Amino acid sequence: MRAQEFLLEYSRDITRQRLGDQVLGTFRREGSARIRRVLGRDLGPQDSDDDTIEALIRMLEQADPTANKQYMPWLARTYIRGETFFEDVLTQVREYLAKFHTLNQRRKIPAGRNDILRYSNFGDFMSVMDEYPDPEAPELKDRGQAEEIYQDQQVRVIMPYDQAAACYYGQGARWCTAATKGRNYFNDYAENTPLLIVIPQQPQYPGEKYQLWFDYSIGDLPVRNDDDYLEIYHERGEDYVINNEQSGQFMNEKDQPVSLKSLKARFGASFDALVDAYLAKFPDEAYRVQKNFEYN
Repeated sequence: MRAQEFLLEYSRDITRQRLGDQVLGTFRREGSARIRRVLGRDLGPQDSDDDTIEALIRMLEQADPTANKQYMPWLARTYIRGETFFEDVLTQVREYLAKFHTLNQRRKIPAGRNDILRYSNFGDFMSVMDEYPDPEAPELKDRGQAEEIYQDQQVRVIMPYDQAAACYYGQGARWCTAATKGRNYFNDYAENTPLLIVIPQQPQYPGEKYQLWFDYSIGDLPVRNDDDYLEIYHERGEDYVINNEQSGQFMNEKDQPVSLKSLKARFGASFDALVDAYLAKFPDEAYRVQKNFEYN
């Protein structure tokens, strides 16, 4: 089948039959925390594979801006490569695909770049789309509720209290917490641990910024001291702890993970100072911060 025919003749049944098992396998490997954020609950023995695949395929369809879902086979095949989390497909990839479709309809993308099948991963696709202005980008005026918890000559550190602030200060970043068109996951993250947006005062390149999330949890249970850990260990067992332990996330503006060591190297004493400012505001988070430095 020619590529154009494949794009125009999308069938949910065929996609489910051909790719459903691979979509589910990739999704399961993301881990319990990400599964809960997407589905709102854990997958259990009550969930049949067929029903879960159906739900995942329908959610992927929401990331396709076209009425006939012409990009769905590409979305599913690219997702199963395992390079991008499902929640990011529903948020940032969705926004970039809408931009791609609009620009393509207006013939603003040159030949060679206007064929979605030429992109083998979401990262390359989004990097190319970053080169073009978005004609439908929302103008964000609402700064929401946020607090600047630290500032010096090197950095500003913003803690958003709501989705509007996460979107405003996260403009230009690919974070699912800054999504303005697809589903936004700010509340899913912030309800567990505060988010910090680090904006360099002297960026090394346009758009440089970072998002810090000092989470440490087991399943949906926050761990703030050794007693919390031991209680979960004794109640749930070693296998549960091993399979559900989750540390924080530290991402650059392209939603690529960065280590705490690299952030320390980038900002020096300013990084130590911003962590101290965070702990001064949230002293109960000291254990979780320590765990993240151990793991990162």
